[in-house]
Amino acid sequence: MSLLLLSIFLLCKTNLPPRIDKLFLTVFLKISLSILTLYKEFAMSGQGYEELKILNKKLDELFDKYSNLKSEYAELKNGNEALRSKLKDRDARLKELEIKYERIKLAGALLGEGESGAEAKRKITELVREIDRCVALLNR
Repeated sequence: MSLLLLSIFLLCKTNLPPRIDKLFLTVFLKISLSILTLYKEFAMSGQGYEELKILNKKLDELFDKYSNLKSEYAELKNGNEALRSKLKDRDARLKELEIKYERIKLAGALLGEGESGAEAKRKITELVREIDRCVALLNR
């Protein structure tokens, strides 16, 4: 009987979060012990058949809930992955747009548009410094 219960548990076990697996294992072991106790009482005294039926019904309900939880977890995991992927794509697009914006702003400053003449000078100075650093690294 205990071998049967163990094999049922192993068939139902999947890769769920540790908290859910631990909870399932705890409940499963408690029910298994109750079934074994009732089975022994039933075999020895001939009573307990109704209690065994009730416990069996509860065990079926537990497996149904576990199956539902397992499928819900899989759906949530897939949804989470889809959202992470979408977020990653949006971050990449945002970086592209920020770079594009900086280039447009610099181009406008170089053309003398608006108040960004000082900003254009600052940007050019920054670029010249970066070029100087690169030349210094090449000379080493």
